[in-house]
Amino acid sequence: WVPPVVLGVVIFCGGHVFGRLFPATGMTGWQAFFWGFVLSTVVLYHATYTINSLAHRFGSRRFATEDDSRNNFALALLTLGEGWHNNHHHYSASVRQGFYWWEVDMTYYCLKGLEWLGLIWDVRGVPDYVREGKPDRIPTAAYSKRRWRRQSRLRNSLPHSLSWSSPPAKPIPHDHQTLADQPSDQPGAARIRWLSPSIACRSSSDNTHASPGLSSKR
Repeated sequence: WVPPVVLGVVIFCGGHVFGRLFPATGMTGWQAFFWGFVLSTVVLYHATYTINSLAHRFGSRRFATEDDSRNNFALALLTLGEGWHNNHHHYSASVRQGFYWWEVDMTYYCLKGLEWLGLIWDVRGVPDYVREGKPDRIPTAAYSKRRWRRQSRLRNSLPHSLSWSSPPAKPIPHDHQTLADQPSDQPGAARIRWLSPSIACRSSSDNTHASPGLSSKR
């Protein structure tokens, strides 16, 4: 909340000083605050919200995405490039939402200027295969969600077991010299045992061979 408050105070003080320096304008601090902060903020919010409402109802669809996003030239002018919403849903890894030169994207132009000045870097553009609409090389939103869920399940299961289907490992007494054989409820499930100060990895399988990548300590 600090940046908006500071901006409002600066606009109010600036309007007050401007009215004192140029009395003929009739400018006051409250007028500057209303036009420069209140009204502009309301217009900014409404322009942003139209992307997730009007840009899903009106416009053209260049790419057959899994949603109803559309490209809208008028909204692109109003939101400095956000109106090319169908392009964004098709390939969201690019900072450029106007894929072609005639699709005005003022935000992208500003970012390229900052990159030219050396203030930002690694600005991602739009690859040619994306413009051609080859779906086999473009990860979809559904694919990304499935991949994120798999990685989350893997992270949550690693502290207990290397196998997602295995139950949590039973605790082992903190014996630094020996390890009691504690077979798993599910044969063949490789487990990680954490001991202080050492870490012992073993397989609870009845087989004589340990799992690949794990050292067996019987």
